[in-house]
Amino acid sequence: MRHFVVFAADAHPTVWLIKAETLLAAVANFIEDRGLNTFEDGKWSTPDGYGGEHIYEHPIEYLEQQEKCDTIWNITELTDAHWNSPLAEAMCADNPWEIKSYIADALPARQHAQPGKKPRAFVWYLQDGPLVTFYERVRKKGAKRIQVTERFLMPWKTYPQAFAWNGTYDDIAAQLKVGPYAHSADLL
Repeated sequence: MRHFVVFAADAHPTVWLIKAETLLAAVANFIEDRGLNTFEDGKWSTPDGYGGEHIYEHPIEYLEQQEKCDTIWNITELTDAHWNSPLAEAMCADNPWEIKSYIADALPARQHAQPGKKPRAFVWYLQDGPLVTFYERVRKKGAKRIQVTERFLMPWKTYPQAFAWNGTYDDIAAQLKVGPYAHSADLL
């Protein structure tokens, strides 16, 4: 059994301690704990506030739609190195100055920039480097949703160079950096 820490800050910062076999199982536990969500046929659904519901095919999709666009949300794994040390740091919150810097560095690479419109973006920390995700808010059945417009990976080796990225939610999950001792092969 592995141990994860989820940090989320919306109205007030909260930390969840989660035991799970895999990263995606930890994320699923987090989603199910949010109270309004149901899981059926490999999909999550949540009320849209207008009598309908939103369906999410993947836990990363849920996180982007419900957490990453409106709050600070991050997950860290507590490894044996954390538990075996008399004092260990477990970074579980994004540094807002780093996030702003990553977004600013990715802006010149955008193809769909709209003049005069402030870009909306969030960052996933992948093993290879920060993945900046630009999005727009859209209305779907009366409720606010986001539509990802572009993603850019900025590999640590060539930072701040940004490359268009067309990976899937599974690719994000497989590459998600959840701790300083994590390796992508160990995550799923």
